[in-house]
Amino acid sequence: MFTEQIYSLIILLLLLFCLISNLYLIYIVFPSARKKQLASKIRKMKSKFRKDFIYLFDAFFSPFVAALSFVIPKRKDLILFMGRQNSGFLDNVKYLYLYLYEHEWNLKYKIIFVGHNDIALNELAENGFSVVNYKPSFRVYGLLLRAGLIITDNAHWTTHNRYNAALRSHKIQLWHGIGFKKIRLTDEKFKKASKGLRGFITHRLTGQLAIYDAFLSTSAFFTEEVFYPSFLPKEIFISGYPRNDSFLSGTTFEESHIMINVDKETYHRVKQLKQNGSKIVLYAPTFRKAKKYAVGKENLDFTRLSEFGAKHNIYFVFKLHPLPQYKIDFNQFSNVLEYNNRNDVYPLFRYVDLLITDYSSIYMDYLLLDRPCLFFTYDLDYYVNSCRGIREDFMDLAPGAKCFTQDELHYQLYRILIENIDEWAVQRKSIRDLSWEYQGGESCRTTWEYIYSKFLGGNQK
Repeated sequence: MFTEQIYSLIILLLLLFCLISNLYLIYIVFPSARKKQLASKIRKMKSKFRKDFIYLFDAFFSPFVAALSFVIPKRKDLILFMGRQNSGFLDNVKYLYLYLYEHEWNLKYKIIFVGHNDIALNELAENGFSVVNYKPSFRVYGLLLRAGLIITDNAHWTTHNRYNAALRSHKIQLWHGIGFKKIRLTDEKFKKASKGLRGFITHRLTGQLAIYDAFLSTSAFFTEEVFYPSFLPKEIFISGYPRNDSFLSGTTFEESHIMINVDKETYHRVKQLKQNGSKIVLYAPTFRKAKKYAVGKENLDFTRLSEFGAKHNIYFVFKLHPLPQYKIDFNQFSNVLEYNNRNDVYPLFRYVDLLITDYSSIYMDYLLLDRPCLFFTYDLDYYVNSCRGIREDFMDLAPGAKCFTQDELHYQLYRILIENIDEWAVQRKSIRDLSWEYQGGESCRTTWEYIYSKFLGGNQK
């Protein structure tokens, strides 16, 4: 406790120094005409300083934490599921975690979900699940130091020396998507940042270039073309994604469990609309750094979209990316609904007639239902050149019409949903077969069978 107070005091003093320095520069040294421009530059410098300071702080203590991981004995029966930072209980971690509880593996192993400011922690605890809210505490680091098995589906769980605390644990990466975006080492910016002394500190010592004992891939194609070039896994195994069991037949979850961290209000409304004969379109775009290209009135006329939906009995469900802040009042549109962007959307798939996305890999999961997809790529040039970049074979891997304007989007929606013209069925099957070797609804079982036999030394009970 004393050590935590010292660290907090040091950080507080540094931030106070930065604040006073910034105020002095802006309001005393520089003329008022340059204040706005200078303030923007200082904010960027402060952000970079803060990141560098955190990296250096983590790097400084990483040898000590790593040494502890070799001294403190591991508990083979302790399994930690690591959630994402400031996000909800969702994706592959959610469904494999639920699967183990519903099949009573928690009677043999101590299975804990570690959330990070997770909005679903209370709901999980109320349903009898073992959960911990991540924060720098002796309890959390004690669990990480003793865990025999770490299971995650993201790259951000490693920060604040969590990776080094779990250095000697078996680490399983389920990941959270297959698609055509360049990720990790195939992203030139990330690759460049990971090189040299600074890259060693910011990426190696912090676990951003983590070495995983096993990495889940969905097919031989993605193993060779995406995951081996992008990550540093010791071994890759092939299975389906556990999250897809939520809308495919084969694995049954308790309804109360599957609804944890689901936008229940929108979910039940969509279910009722579907039962009443309406068409449901899910729009799920990816993250963009530039605000002018984010989803909003600059790129999409919501009034026109809602009127189009009202005319043809179509409802549009917007599930936006959780990172940006959106200023859209969805209540003013009769046929446009908002789905909480921090909630799990996969249970909604069963009621969706058509998916609209852009560069998000969510369409790959939706292909398992063999329903139409559209790609609203109004900012393709920007995204390719200025954001994260996409694979050169994007057009070949996206089995649906590419719409660059709202008029094109309305035209394709009408053809598919009203005229029942489906020109992409053959290509959807081709991409689905290329991407998914397991296309049924038992991905939780096949994933756990591999993990259990490989790292826990047994056959299925």
